Amino acid sequence: MPRLACKVDLEPHMPLKLKGILMDWGVDQRTFASAIVQRGGHVDGKPLSLTGASDIVNRNVWPSMTPKPEIRRQAEEFLRGVGVPEDVIATAFELEPDDPYRAQHPKGSHAHPALPSRTYQQPDIDPI
Repeated sequence: MPRLACKVDLEPHMPLKLKGILMDWGVDQRTFASAIVQRGGHVDGKPLSLTGASDIVNRNVWPSMTPKPEIRRQAEEFLRGVGVPEDVIATAFELEPDDPYRAQHPKGSHAHPALPSRTYQQPDIDPI
């Protein structure tokens, strides 16, 4: 029996240019997620989860409760607020099939900050 088309089949699962824009402007996904306020159902008034933001940015998968246009509107306002130019914002929701930002971190952040060096001291032991 043939499979019926569904929303998942219609939208490719690949990153959006939004991912690179956030990284180029030094914004981590957690900060982006907290700037988006969800609408509807049990999530009304709550910030977007980190998982929700990651799904949008990395896979073009959108939450079901908050309408996509509402998330886009808030995201565009957020990008303006961090100084992203309008011509760049206009491309934010286009697909990025090559994903040049895979496994990278936002500019100005460090994945693993340097740990302080430790020196080992031999404990004082009394000989028997």
